Amino acid sequence: MKIAIARVQTDIDAVTAEIDAVKLGMKQADDSELRFLRDEKTMLRDKENKLRDKENKLRDEKIELIRQQNMLFDKRQRTEVDSVAGAPASDFTTAFMPTEVFLSPSKGGGMLLPGYGVFVERPLFLLSAVADVYASYVAGEFALQSMTEFGDEKAMYPFLTAHAPGWVTVQTRDKDAEFTVTALLGGRRVGGFLKNMQLPWACKPEVAVVSKRGRAGFTGEGKPFGPQGGVVVIREVITYGFFSVSASLFYTEGVLRLYATPPVAYAIVAAGPMASFMAVEWVGKLFVSPISQPFLLNSREHQAAVAALRDLDYSEFVDVPLDAPVNEWRSYPPGQSSALVMWTVVPQAGRFLKVIRCTAFDKHPMGGSLRLRALHDTYASYTAAWRDAAAAAAGAAPRSLLPARLLYGTFVVAVDMPFVDGRDATPHDLADPQGVGARAVAAALAWLARHGLLYTDLRAGNVRITPQGDALLVDYDDVVVLDAPLASAHALEQALAQEAAGRGFGSCLDSTPGIRAALYDPTLWTDAPRA
Repeated sequence: MKIAIARVQTDIDAVTAEIDAVKLGMKQADDSELRFLRDEKTMLRDKENKLRDKENKLRDEKIELIRQQNMLFDKRQRTEVDSVAGAPASDFTTAFMPTEVFLSPSKGGGMLLPGYGVFVERPLFLLSAVADVYASYVAGEFALQSMTEFGDEKAMYPFLTAHAPGWVTVQTRDKDAEFTVTALLGGRRVGGFLKNMQLPWACKPEVAVVSKRGRAGFTGEGKPFGPQGGVVVIREVITYGFFSVSASLFYTEGVLRLYATPPVAYAIVAAGPMASFMAVEWVGKLFVSPISQPFLLNSREHQAAVAALRDLDYSEFVDVPLDAPVNEWRSYPPGQSSALVMWTVVPQAGRFLKVIRCTAFDKHPMGGSLRLRALHDTYASYTAAWRDAAAAAAGAAPRSLLPARLLYGTFVVAVDMPFVDGRDATPHDLADPQGVGARAVAAALAWLARHGLLYTDLRAGNVRITPQGDALLVDYDDVVVLDAPLASAHALEQALAQEAAGRGFGSCLDSTPGIRAALYDPTLWTDAPRA
């Protein structure tokens, strides 16, 4: 019997050894397959990068061809496109905003030049009364309204201005009289980077109105019944809205004026007797979008729609002298004649200012217009979180965050925040979960997450260490606005991992284990006051 048991045990050992050999073979096969897949993934990623480079070069080529086409067209239409008179651009202006040529919208131009204007389905800053599906114009319900006036575009002009905001002056004129932009606005007074642009001053707006200085712009466009070019209407709305808001807000020469409130021009747009309001919002680019439901011209609904237009506050602004020496600014890309981003420090005022050109994000994977919208949404949500926290009894922002806001100028936006003296953090500063650096940054991340904001660009270079040893989290440009606040460190980890996976990267917490551990302090996820 013992011999039989030993024989069976020998068989068992042999089978076990065979199983181990099979497992080893499977592991080796898995490792080989993983190496193959990793190599294939690397090869595909290299191919994707090469294709992206090719796409960007082709896009640059297309934009340059369009720009050359516009300039050639401008030479043929020199009598209709007047150059801006004035002194040469300053060094700062030349370094930051290149010369551009804008044609009259009736000549296929206007402010829809690639990189400067875009039509969007919803506003960035203003509230909209428009449903998700934009109501189309109809005329079947207006049999009692005389239609004779709406077959002639010029006859429509008085109807467009039958009601106007209190800050708008309606110019009286004969039916056949025409105003150029120059005559309507009383000259060619523009400030900021507009002095470096050739604008269509000879074009003739349909609506002869002027906004008071320091107020929102106002314009309009009307077309009689019949098929009309939608793109032409949008070109004219953007162009005339641009001129109106430039005259009311950007009239100071010699400075780049940056407002705390996005510059806006309202535009009444009519097809026959039916009209609605659109808004031109200047957030780097000129964004035009519908903001009201359709109404009958000169009706009670028309009057109510005008009354609903917000009289925006433009009393808060920052002026940047355009004659400042260029060497006081740093720029990106470095070494190029025209910068996309420039930044400076004003030690006397204790401020850091970063100016971003409207075309800076045109090569961004999400597209330039969407990136500008996201930047606006980020800083609007961030400043709102600070405001709400300051008004609350608890939950104020930790000292490791700084107040920051987005300012709005002529084809630029700017980040304005306090200047932080000190040095960039090192990985060592953030390695200890109980250390000052990791705990301070974790407090900032948790507070942002609890207010529906996801900080995605976590790295040592975005943490400043002050001479007093405090750690401050800076650079909020890439903060993502979430659909809902997060309530735990685990939820924050998941959100960061999901966001990074969408971009093909690992979570930013992977490279900052000290901060990841510090996030699990339960006191960070309550409204208890914290230092």
